[in-house]
Amino acid sequence: MADVDGSLEVGFDELEMVLLSLDSSHSRTHEDMLYLWQVLNPNGLKSLTFNDFLFGMKAVKANERCSTWIDINKPNKWEILSLIVDTPVGALEEKR
Repeated sequence: MADVDGSLEVGFDELEMVLLSLDSSHSRTHEDMLYLWQVLNPNGLKSLTFNDFLFGMKAVKANERCSTWIDINKPNKWEILSLIVDTPVGALEEKR
């Protein structure tokens, strides 16, 4: 999941930013990301909790067009960067 702002939910902008920036080998467009978001989020929620994301991934994996766009089983060389970005760096951030 691409929770960039630490809200424990993922919004469309976060998902798009992470998917497009962390894998430069693909040729996905903004329209592709909108389609993916619609499949991942059929209820049109503003953001997805981790559980919502996992339920949505079932639909993504069953969708012929976007089934290969997110592979949560395959290690990503950029995951450590995501962990670093999501890790609080100060006492005030830790409290939040």
